[in-house]
Amino acid sequence: MKDIVWDKTLSVDVKEIDEDHRRLVELFNILTHSIVEGDSANYIEAVLEELISCTVWHFKHEERLMLKYGYEDFVEHKTEHQELIASESSTS
Repeated sequence: MKDIVWDKTLSVDVKEIDEDHRRLVELFNILTHSIVEGDSANYIEAVLEELISCTVWHFKHEERLMLKYGYEDFVEHKTEHQELIASESSTS
């Protein structure tokens, strides 16, 4: 499987958010490599848990910044975050 490679097309032009997204991409790539390389289930689970935790943290970080800067689609975007978290929780 190919890595996701960060480039300007993935940027939202907000430094803090782009840094978060880069970290999420990095963790996703680590996860896919660990699966392909046949790492232990415990290791894969640990990477997946880290990715989920970082994603949930990122959502809160992003929501705080949206409030700070008056992002007009805040409610809709927060709802998307909540739906993603709920879908992950229902599969656990």
